[in-house]
Amino acid sequence: TINMTCYTIWLLAKHPKVTAHFRKEISKILGDDLSRQISYEDLEKFTYLDAILKESVRIYTVVLLSPRVSTQASIVGGNHLEANTTFFVGHDIIHKLPEFWENPDEFIPERFLNNEIAKNAFIPFGGGTRICPGKNMSNVLMKTLLILLLRKYDVELVDKVSEKPNFKYSLFSQCIDMKIVVRPRY
Repeated sequence: TINMTCYTIWLLAKHPKVTAHFRKEISKILGDDLSRQISYEDLEKFTYLDAILKESVRIYTVVLLSPRVSTQASIVGGNHLEANTTFFVGHDIIHKLPEFWENPDEFIPERFLNNEIAKNAFIPFGGGTRICPGKNMSNVLMKTLLILLLRKYDVELVDKVSEKPNFKYSLFSQCIDMKIVVRPRY
């Protein structure tokens, strides 16, 4: 959750038009009273924020691989797999395939607003019986944090030149050494 939140903050700081659109959604749903608490029902209304989070994790996939076991013999990518063969699915590769994603390296949250994503083209939390059990809690935490942060503060990157956030790969991609400046909006 924290890595995905870091990537999202980085992308929002890098894309002020997306941040402005998100702030309009915050005002529309929560109004101008900055002391108003956020309810779970409010979180369900944040469709643009949902799109931002999905696009963030599509571009900077946190869980890079997930194991699968073939149920039958098949050919995948020109390779023959016997039944009951363990293999790994590369989420970060699937999330950037041009046959599924137009301009796959660009941050375009709007692509998630029309719900026309091809089946199995977006699997940040896994799928089926192996879906991440913390998915819903993660989304609630990220939404709440981002709403609270951007409702009251401006976020700027210290390093405005870098094309990508600083991260390292292991079993998970980890956002490291992200320097930001946070300033009150009011």
